[in-house]
Amino acid sequence: MVVGMRDELAEYGFRPPLLAADAGYGDNGHFRGALDERFIGYVVPEAHLDPKAI
Repeated sequence: MVVGMRDELAEYGFRPPLLAADAGYGDNGHFRGALDERFIGYVVPEAHLDPKAI
């Protein structure tokens, strides 16, 4: 839904340089991938970090 809204804004010439979302979106790989495909910068937390990966 958010990606679609961003695409609709772009149709009207509005292209926010950065998108911020909560961990519900941060844990969603499809969402992050859709932003990457569109070269949209984003800041989202991930709720389930593996402490060993840090």
